[in-house]
Amino acid sequence: MLFRTKRAHLDPICGMRLSSEQNGLTYTYIGQEYHFCSQACYDLFRRSPEYYIALLAHDDRGHCGIRFPSESVAQAI
Repeated sequence: MLFRTKRAHLDPICGMRLSSEQNGLTYTYIGQEYHFCSQACYDLFRRSPEYYIALLAHDDRGHCGIRFPSESVAQAI
């Protein structure tokens, strides 16, 4: 018998956990798929994926820990 497990994804920018059922944004870079909770996190990563991948390589949390103070600031980025 085959059981499917729910797979959680971690937004590499802010660290929000996303379930596989959530329709978050995804971006594939050099064969690796990244999942994002918001357009702001997606846009930030997409502008400079090498920079954020380098940060992730040196962070044991699995994300960069960036927090947006408000939606208006996130939209300005």
